[in-house]
Amino acid sequence: MAIAPLHPSPPLAVADSVRQVHSVLDRCAGVENLSGYAASSLIGELERAVTRLQAMKLSLVAVVDKAEVAADSGMTGTAAWLAARSRSDGATAAKDLRLATALDGGLVATRAALGEGALSTEHAHVIARTAEQLPEGLGDEERTAIEQSLVAVAKRVDPVALRKKARRALEAAK
Repeated sequence: MAIAPLHPSPPLAVADSVRQVHSVLDRCAGVENLSGYAASSLIGELERAVTRLQAMKLSLVAVVDKAEVAADSGMTGTAAWLAARSRSDGATAAKDLRLATALDGGLVATRAALGEGALSTEHAHVIARTAEQLPEGLGDEERTAIEQSLVAVAKRVDPVALRKKARRALEAAK
């Protein structure tokens, strides 16, 4: 009879990939010595990479929440656990948990676009809040169409402009 560890380690491939990210970042030292133009050419791709890491973090937060790791750790809830783990304030952790839960509970197009780095977490928050406010009687097809429309807009505009589009979508749905 085998005994399973109480808190198993993450799969080797995932843990190794995270270590490789740190290794790659270590090799990027000295960016302050780049020319302005060289630096400017990297900012967009760096932002995309950061967003992809944030998407991964949100997926992990959803897993942690479903597994009730916070309760096992003696914390009052996942938001408190996340705040302690990420050294962030409670409001930020709660906002991240809400987004992680929304992405895990649906919002397939938003989750995919965020994972590709095609939109920011702030865009995803706007889409998640909008989806939450849609009328209850709205069918899955309409909800999906609204989400996909907002994702397409989010790829082109900032979160403020997306909020305006989202308000119009909500008004049209009611």
